[in-house]
Amino acid sequence: FALITSKWHDGEYYWMPSAAAWEGAKGVLRVHWANIKPMLAKAVRENGVNVLERTMVVDLLTNNGTVVGATAVNTRTGEFIIIKAKAVVLATGLFSRLYDPETPLFWKYKFRSHWCPATISGDSYAAAYRAGAELANMEVAGWTTRMRDDLTISFGNFVRGDGIPAKQFTWDGEKTAYLPGPAVYNELEQEGKTPLYFSLEHLPDDFHKRMEIAFADERLVSFKIAEDRGFNPRKHRYDLMALRSPSMHMASGINTDEYFKATLPGLYAVGDCAAGFHNCGMATASALLLADDLQNLVSEAGEPVVDEAQVETQKKAALAPLAVKDGTEPMELECAIRYACERYVGFFKSEGNLRVVKPDVTAPCLPSLQDGIDVHLSQVQYVADFQGT
Repeated sequence: FALITSKWHDGEYYWMPSAAAWEGAKGVLRVHWANIKPMLAKAVRENGVNVLERTMVVDLLTNNGTVVGATAVNTRTGEFIIIKAKAVVLATGLFSRLYDPETPLFWKYKFRSHWCPATISGDSYAAAYRAGAELANMEVAGWTTRMRDDLTISFGNFVRGDGIPAKQFTWDGEKTAYLPGPAVYNELEQEGKTPLYFSLEHLPDDFHKRMEIAFADERLVSFKIAEDRGFNPRKHRYDLMALRSPSMHMASGINTDEYFKATLPGLYAVGDCAAGFHNCGMATASALLLADDLQNLVSEAGEPVVDEAQVETQKKAALAPLAVKDGTEPMELECAIRYACERYVGFFKSEGNLRVVKPDVTAPCLPSLQDGIDVHLSQVQYVADFQGT
């Protein structure tokens, strides 16, 4: 919903109501981009781009304070990869896995975060921070919209499609304001009107078909999981929790200038991982603007020289968990980190909370896991450092 306008066959503009603003407001066309991934993949390959599939960034490589590449690991084979580059552009999206997912917190649904894929783990935030780049506005990192619903699989695309808002009502059927703020929600709770629900039952069949295409595009196994769990998006009523702040529009991320250049030479950031360029409109615009200048930036850069000792250090840290035979499970560690951040380092924070959590995230750990833990904790440490505790 990035203010993309369209026209009818007669040339007249096609204005859609905006479910993202207020009910009935005009101004946007909700585009689900169901075919955008194949189109992008085709364009990338036609332009000769070397794509490393199933590859996760580990760290940035630097030489005399300049970024000269990155290291990565193939998540299927475990192969350690060294990437030399005259310029590195970080575009890894939002950072949602620092907090708990939707409630209830079933043990096997730790990656259920609406609007955000499970892979949004802040890898570029951590890599940039460890390399010495500045992060910005991390103190306003928050959560995405929360659902108390224990059955639904996806939420975001369904209630914002094609400008037709979902109906929102109290448990006894009374219609309420769309996405009420905390004050309104508190008032409804005091009146005994909660829980609140979203519903798409009033929408036409063709709308549901379009939503289901977007649904499947978001997660390929969505309908299989939905069938197994008895979830029907056409009839389901989504249980809403309106007391959490959305993070989609937060300005946290890698600090860049107006040309999307980070504070480290050779490093750039665009999209949701760049501070101040969140959400699809600004994310797309930042990438397009940087792309226009990228060829000149690369041509002006010198040949990258990789520090082999730095590569070995990063390789040791990245592969250290593979040598652990009887240690902490990755999910156990991640849940502990999420719990600490959820409770103490969320949108609403205080010096007292930060002083409580800092010993937890800086305490000595098992030596064999310490390097791996540092990868995930650097974001948490940044927030504590930023607040001066």
